[in-house]
Amino acid sequence: MRSTRQIGFIAACGLASGAAAWVVFASLPATRVLVGTRAIDAVVPVHYQVTVFPAFGAYCAALAMDVARRERARVIGRALLVAAVVALAVVRLAGQVGLSGHAVCCAAVAVESLASRQRSEWVLVVLLAMAGLAVTGWYKLWIWGDPVWFVVSVATGAAIGLACGPQALVSVRKPR
Repeated sequence: MRSTRQIGFIAACGLASGAAAWVVFASLPATRVLVGTRAIDAVVPVHYQVTVFPAFGAYCAALAMDVARRERARVIGRALLVAAVVALAVVRLAGQVGLSGHAVCCAAVAVESLASRQRSEWVLVVLLAMAGLAVTGWYKLWIWGDPVWFVVSVATGAAIGLACGPQALVSVRKPR
């Protein structure tokens, strides 16, 4: 039963993050699509902007649960991942790198969750991340013609996910 409540909490946080992002992005002026660091003659649809937030919100909820459980290694790894993807998103929004923040975040969250598989929530987080990555891939590959930066972004996200996973953070675990 406890596992069901935890998954419900994570799902609710993912859905709430997506809904909140929808409200925010729907109220903001449309932004131009960037292919790499170059703006093209297209605007980013609200539903595309929102696709990363359910996975990110669910992942942050799982991080909060790790904090509550005092799982130091998991907290450090997940917090580093969140910091890395947020920092890259800020740099991306400034137009300084061609990486797709959506692809980096979804790939990082999926890979780290797949690598850990320590809790029952990993399946939900991976599914949300893969759904976001599918929408991102559709737009980047077929609508906006940005395959190079999409692939580089997914590879960067996967590297971040592996670097922040529990197997990479063995040295921060408490000795037995």
